[in-house]
Amino acid sequence: MRNKLFAVSQTGVSHLSADTNRIFSPCQDAYKILEFPSEVIGWEGNLHGTIIAVADGHGNPIYHGSSEFGSKFAVKAATECMLELLSEYEKTNDVEVFSCFPRMVITAWKTLVLEHAKGRFPEKDLRKRFSKEHIYEDYLERIYMDYGSTLLVAVALPEEKLLITAQIGDGDILMMYRSDSEHEVHRLANANGEREFDSNVTDSLCMYRADRQFKMEILNGKESSEDAKILEDYVLLVTTDGISSGAFSEFHYLNDYCRWRMENYMFAEKNSERHFIQSFVEKEMEEKMCFYSTDDMTVVFMAVNDRDDEGDDSTSKDLTERI
Repeated sequence: MRNKLFAVSQTGVSHLSADTNRIFSPCQDAYKILEFPSEVIGWEGNLHGTIIAVADGHGNPIYHGSSEFGSKFAVKAATECMLELLSEYEKTNDVEVFSCFPRMVITAWKTLVLEHAKGRFPEKDLRKRFSKEHIYEDYLERIYMDYGSTLLVAVALPEEKLLITAQIGDGDILMMYRSDSEHEVHRLANANGEREFDSNVTDSLCMYRADRQFKMEILNGKESSEDAKILEDYVLLVTTDGISSGAFSEFHYLNDYCRWRMENYMFAEKNSERHFIQSFVEKEMEEKMCFYSTDDMTVVFMAVNDRDDEGDDSTSKDLTERI
């Protein structure tokens, strides 16, 4: 059993100069896809799977001026922490080990942020830049805020019949699975709660006690026959809020955009069919979605099933990372 996936990321038109149409501020989104054990040097475990991490830096130049780096550090911290927890899971066979992921990833993210900030500015300049009162705690919190970012993580282990998802902030981890009835789109680890669909307010890694704002959801086929059936054949879509902000409504977003593309990717039997869907999504984001959303847009599609690929297994380009 193997995972079929692709990722597309598009810089929002809000980052383009109206005069020259050139990028004047970088994309705030970042993503990282890690397939283990093949892409992990020194991996000693026997687990096989995929880690997807997607992050969206807040981008406000006044309060979050370094968030393009914050999102990069978020996906880096997420993949490293998950690898550590996967090693522990293999030893214990206990999914409870993943419950400490929020605290682990926040600590790792803050460490990367401080290292980067201190590398950019001398200590005295850091204090002057981030704290009027020169209070140490306040100074640190202001640095974290400057790098603020959301984070969405999905870890698929098909042979273990296990799916781990975690999220803080906006964006979506969406799932569609085969069933006898009509295929529906389900949210996993929904961190958005009852907020308005088009709200600009979001939780962040930079928040005080951000670990309390994380949502996690685990589907475990070893403990639930229902989960086992779901995890036989499914599609995940992990996306920042740039896509949903271009939709007219929640219904339009889930049904007209997500559902159609997820169904097509789920039923694609050949690599050529999957490449066509990938090319369609890329072109659509570049030429059409920008008229409805000015934000950066990132989507990762992953199909998990036990059907063999038909046709050439080559891919057109490396799309496993944007950090």
